[in-house]
Amino acid sequence: MAAPRTWSLPGLALLAAVGLSCGYAVERAPSSLSADAPRLSIRTLDNESSEPGLDRLVSEALRREWMRRGRVKLVGDPARADWVISGRVLPLRIHTRTMSSVVLALEQTVTMRVELELITRSAAGPSRHRLPSRLLGESEIYFASADLEATRKNRVEALRRVAELVAERAVDAVNSEDWP
Repeated sequence: MAAPRTWSLPGLALLAAVGLSCGYAVERAPSSLSADAPRLSIRTLDNESSEPGLDRLVSEALRREWMRRGRVKLVGDPARADWVISGRVLPLRIHTRTMSSVVLALEQTVTMRVELELITRSAAGPSRHRLPSRLLGESEIYFASADLEATRKNRVEALRRVAELVAERAVDAVNSEDWP
């Protein structure tokens, strides 16, 4: 097994000189957040669906999407936040799309809807903004099976995809508004 290659200081300087002479330049990554970026707290949503854990699944999708966009600082304590997102996952609608000749469901569609509210705090006091409900719902098709565990896993994966889409739309809705 070969030993890992180590670079000496003159070797690194030579490598940098060759790279710069070829037109390459070292650029700094943009800073992740400005000092005055709003602090955001996302409360775990209320779960009015019959799907256990769906509240956490959607709340985590919202947190991941906000972190991915990098516009806000996520904080755990709503009292320390400039913005607070709260809401609820409404009851799911599940219906059968296709059936086999022996009356087994082959495909099902799950529809999830979420209601979200953004509370912004400013010197003038808190303001409540309800996010547009038309953006916060979506359907996804998944395969059903005689194996109930396989069907459940497929449904959860479909709900994960819907949660990610709803989170993207929610962040887009907040970013498109001129919030204080």
